[in-house]
Amino acid sequence: MKTIRDTRRGFLKVLGFGAASLMAPKLVLAGEPDRKRPNILFCLADDWSWPHASIAGDKVVKTPTFDRVARQGVLFENAFVSSPSCTPSRGAILTGQWHWRLEEGGNLWSTLGAKFDVYPDLLEEAGYHVGYTRKGWAPGRDGPGGRTRNPAGPRYKDFSEFRKAQPAGKPFCFWFGSSDPHRGYKWQSGVKSGMKLEDVEVPACMPDSETVRTDICDYYWEVQRFDTEVRVLKTLEERGCDFVPRVLEHNREDIYLVTTNCGHPASQIRRQKADELFARLENEFGVRHLDAEPRNVTYDEHEGRFCVIDFELAEVLPDPRKPAGESP
Repeated sequence: MKTIRDTRRGFLKVLGFGAASLMAPKLVLAGEPDRKRPNILFCLADDWSWPHASIAGDKVVKTPTFDRVARQGVLFENAFVSSPSCTPSRGAILTGQWHWRLEEGGNLWSTLGAKFDVYPDLLEEAGYHVGYTRKGWAPGRDGPGGRTRNPAGPRYKDFSEFRKAQPAGKPFCFWFGSSDPHRGYKWQSGVKSGMKLEDVEVPACMPDSETVRTDICDYYWEVQRFDTEVRVLKTLEERGCDFVPRVLEHNREDIYLVTTNCGHPASQIRRQKADELFARLENEFGVRHLDAEPRNVTYDEHEGRFCVIDFELAEVLPDPRKPAGESP
């Protein structure tokens, strides 16, 4: 008799990850070259509560990208995370098991033993090109559990780099791990964006005060940030700015969410250098960063340059390269 572990491995090899089969009209066998296996893009927010999306009825937060995915696909209304904590919940997603079965992996800042199968490895064995960017399985350490890479797969700088490495004819499975809307928040960022405190529905378990409503709006703004960043960064890309995260195009068959990794926080950057970057951003490319602080500058070791990030508060100005009066 086969064990549950063996059965799960065989099942995923045949289907190319069970959840992906829901997107295909028929079951797809890994060994059938005449049938196209689906590409898989898994996008994971960080501390985003389920009611807080416009498609879920929230009257304040606006999430057009998520809403479009939900409308064109399936919106699950009775799904539950295994654990309200980063490391164990991500381990449960990757293994398909309850976090309390993952030994050390059931704890924050732990390790996920190599004896536990994870779907990126199984899909790779089945012929998929796999990888991740930003926050994969984390926080924790891969090595003590006997792994040589993150359980979410090999790390890539961004989705563009991942696609360039994709062998011809191979389907892909990519993990995009956002850090939004995890704390910390910029105080009053939600209100400054136009959100109204009186429109906020305060959960019954929280005190209904101006401070709490303001904090909820700040959280809402983090939820919206990805959509905001896409718009601003797309403008900067069109205007030729090369020191901000790159935006990736949408594909008719696959939903490409934009992501890039711009290195590590430039904690030692001089204030003067940071000011020069923000001034160049506005004067040369027509985008005013409304949180022009050194914490929003990173250093990309691969490219050997500084990068401006986090455009949750930004204003798109007329394109300085065009004559006055011409549309931006």
